[in-house]
Amino acid sequence: MKSAFSLLTLVLLVGTVFGQVSTGSLVGTVVDQNGGSVAGATVEVTDNATSKVRTVQATTDGTFTVPQLDVGTYTVKVTAQGFKAFTATELKIDVGKQYSLAVTLEPGGVNENVTVVAC
Repeated sequence: MKSAFSLLTLVLLVGTVFGQVSTGSLVGTVVDQNGGSVAGATVEVTDNATSKVRTVQATTDGTFTVPQLDVGTYTVKVTAQGFKAFTATELKIDVGKQYSLAVTLEPGGVNENVTVVAC
């Protein structure tokens, strides 16, 4: 009986540990100056503390998702052919939170850059 109780306690503790969330996420949209979706835009998310980079592509409707980001401050760079690069700095990801970023790309060369400080 004692071993059954110990096993039940262990199962409950393991379930509690795995149920805790220690990351956040980033979702967003990429559109042009007319509000049209920018499919295939490249979204690079860089952890400012570790320099670790995650890269995703915007879908056909211009949306993107970057799940399971460690808590911290990030820089997000969005690029697409025929548009100026967009950079958001100081984007803060908190535990269990989903940050939403709306990106509007301006026509121009990818070597040109538009930078904003996220709030």
